Amino acid sequence: MDQLRKASALPHHNSLKHIRVPAEGGEGQAPKLLPAIVWIEKEDQASVGGKMTTDLFCKTYGLGDDIRRRLEKEGLDPVNSLFQLHDAELLKWGFLTGSIAEIKWALKKMLQKEHPHVCIIAPAIRAAKIEGGIGGAGGDGREEGGKGGVGKGPDIDSDLLLLLRAKGGAISGGTGGAGGAGRLRGTNGAGLEGSARDGSRAVTVVQGGALISGGVGGKGGSGREDMAGGKGGAGRGPIIPTLLVGLFTQIKGGIGGEGGDGERVGGEGGDGDGPEVGTLVLSITEETRHKIPTKTLIDDSKNFELNNAPLLKLLKQQGYRTVGGLLECQRRNISVELGFKRGHPNVLKAALVQFCSKYESSKK
Repeated sequence: MDQLRKASALPHHNSLKHIRVPAEGGEGQAPKLLPAIVWIEKEDQASVGGKMTTDLFCKTYGLGDDIRRRLEKEGLDPVNSLFQLHDAELLKWGFLTGSIAEIKWALKKMLQKEHPHVCIIAPAIRAAKIEGGIGGAGGDGREEGGKGGVGKGPDIDSDLLLLLRAKGGAISGGTGGAGGAGRLRGTNGAGLEGSARDGSRAVTVVQGGALISGGVGGKGGSGREDMAGGKGGAGRGPIIPTLLVGLFTQIKGGIGGEGGDGERVGGEGGDGDGPEVGTLVLSITEETRHKIPTKTLIDDSKNFELNNAPLLKLLKQQGYRTVGGLLECQRRNISVELGFKRGHPNVLKAALVQFCSKYESSKK
């Protein structure tokens, strides 16, 4: 009898199919920029490293057997084939972020030593306008309007910040989404300021100019009866390597989708991510790069003082071998998601600044 009462208390199967929950708007993904791991002129690509085997390259520039085996496994021989690659390909093939950084460092040292006439390309920095994301508008509701989405500010490296300032560039934070209309109340979204980070410095320059924008999130579904409107999708902001900033006159973040309208409560607007620009832990000049030894190991405590054993262990796990590789390290690759602590990028930068100070042009 108790079982029958329990069964009768459950909703009938036919009544369930009439319950429709409004869907969340789709995510608007940003364009992906895939620069070569080291960008040189096309006419130089055939001649540079065309006669050097991958085996000799790895031995000469201290890349180690693991990287050598991986490169040979993928058929990347001779060395000039490496100039056709970008980071995403190597990551897809199972290379660690540290191993990719080591390859970049070795290629740049090879160019300086054996092909000094070849220039690494970097577009000229001009008066670019960089804007944060725009939060989606909240949906309308009879009783309560939906909350507007967050417009997140741009994330910009400090070296680039100074260059943009000198060129008269403009940087603006995010724009919060408008709150939806409601008989009782509506709530606006927040606009967040951008933050500064350290990144790379231009080497040689080319001219260009274009607009790049983040994705646009889809609108959330409408809510019926007591259902709130669906949340608007997120608009993802573009990630721009500092090397490519000079290609664009305007860089915009993503736009969050509108929240869906609801009979009672409007849906929340989607967040609009700001663009992320430049993420190297520390930038150096080509003159300083030329002076730094090729094969200084990260655990060589006599020459490189990184007095943080947990950080050193994590860097090794990510494939970093040399101090040069750390100078190609992107800040977003030392993230909490990979097991690093939030302060680790700052600890690493301090150690690199101390190391590089011995080779700066002002030093004798």
